[in-house]
Amino acid sequence: RATPDDVKNCLEEFKESRNSQKSRLKQGYHKIFMDRVWNRLHGPQNGGNDPSIKDVTPERHGASSQASNFLCLVTEEDKCSTSDLSFFTLMQVQPYSLFQTTTKEHTKEVAFPGLVCRHCVLNSNGRKFFTTSAGHLGELLVTIANHMTVCKDCPDDVKLQINKFSSTHRAQIQFHLFSGSHKRLMNRVWNQLSTKKTPKTPSNDQRKTNEYAKVDPSKPLVTAREEKLVTPFTFYTMQQVRPCNLEKSGNGSRSAFEYGFPGLECIHCKGRNSRKFFYRTPEILAGNYAHVPNHLMGCIGCPPEVKKTLSEKKQDHVSQKLSLDKGSQRIFFNLIWMRLHGQR
Repeated sequence: RATPDDVKNCLEEFKESRNSQKSRLKQGYHKIFMDRVWNRLHGPQNGGNDPSIKDVTPERHGASSQASNFLCLVTEEDKCSTSDLSFFTLMQVQPYSLFQTTTKEHTKEVAFPGLVCRHCVLNSNGRKFFTTSAGHLGELLVTIANHMTVCKDCPDDVKLQINKFSSTHRAQIQFHLFSGSHKRLMNRVWNQLSTKKTPKTPSNDQRKTNEYAKVDPSKPLVTAREEKLVTPFTFYTMQQVRPCNLEKSGNGSRSAFEYGFPGLECIHCKGRNSRKFFYRTPEILAGNYAHVPNHLMGCIGCPPEVKKTLSEKKQDHVSQKLSLDKGSQRIFFNLIWMRLHGQR
């Protein structure tokens, strides 16, 4: 009974397309996702009976080096931020730090943050890769992928996927470099490597406030020229929001974002508790903007005529989406993202 109506509507909407979407998932992705959820629930010591998780807590070899506890460098939502090859390659490595003994009881860390192949990590000569910056990390991924194809301990199905993704890597990476999503992902991974800690939600005192410029709430996010890039339902939905920044009060579940992070705000809500939406990347925005129309249908301040128009346009949304040019919706949301973040 306590579940909000917008959550129920969203679940029903996702349920309708679940089977078709699941059939398009890359082989093994669903299992990887469930394995990660299980491991986070039960901890690395009780990681279930899946042998693929055996290297969660790798053994240490000698006093001079050690592989750090397994840290997931990417999440499922990062899949849309880079090429298939880069994402899949990052799933095959884990952080590694090189140590040097200084006294009998103490060691010190030397060299730059590194990565070690998850498949040969338990070998004393397991392949390691050291990187000097986020940019260098991005360049290093192809080298890491090449290692996977010749690694004796790497499973054959992983090698097949690497070879398959290599054929489309160049075209895909060019798009993600242009949109900036690949660079943002490399920065996040580099930050994890350089601190060697799982990213934590910053406390109220630690969260930054001056990293993002103040947005102009009167600035239009969409123009008439872009109306043909998406369905009338999507375009009309995005006309019902305006730019905003994440403030220090009333942020609710959006605490994972830094203060000042640009987002979307319902134009019909009023006051400090107006509904705001924050998305980490343009890809996540494109895949999750359904939260906006779901909110509008239950928004007290939204006029009845707007709700009626939304309902009417939604009836033909699925069929109209099939007639769109391939990639047009992605262009539409990239434009919104760039306007939000002052890139256009």
